[in-house]
Amino acid sequence: MLLPISHLAPPPPPAQPSVAEVRRALGVSDDASAVAASMEAKNSAFMDLVASTPIKKPESEAERRLREAAEWVIDTTEERAYEGQKSFLVMCMMTFPAWFLLLFVALGVIKLPFDIPGLDNLLM
Repeated sequence: MLLPISHLAPPPPPAQPSVAEVRRALGVSDDASAVAASMEAKNSAFMDLVASTPIKKPESEAERRLREAAEWVIDTTEERAYEGQKSFLVMCMMTFPAWFLLLFVALGVIKLPFDIPGLDNLLM
């Protein structure tokens, strides 16, 4: 009895998994979609926690309106707060060299080319 030619050829090797499939199988996947899905699940759980009252009832109409009002205040004032922080930082950075110079004069590290009796008495 003759065997068909297909029986004579060696079977094809099994397809090897890709690196991404191995990483996913090991649980060390760094796919953007997997990360986004896990972050969304965490955010969803957090939002469910925040949206529920301490006795696990959904938020009432008054609580919802209060939350929405607080979100509106944050949305409308956040940019101005950042601008204020930036202005304060610029002011501090501009006054820092003068403060540093005055500190060195007060410590006596830098000697002034003229005498100020009050300053000399203060330093002694």
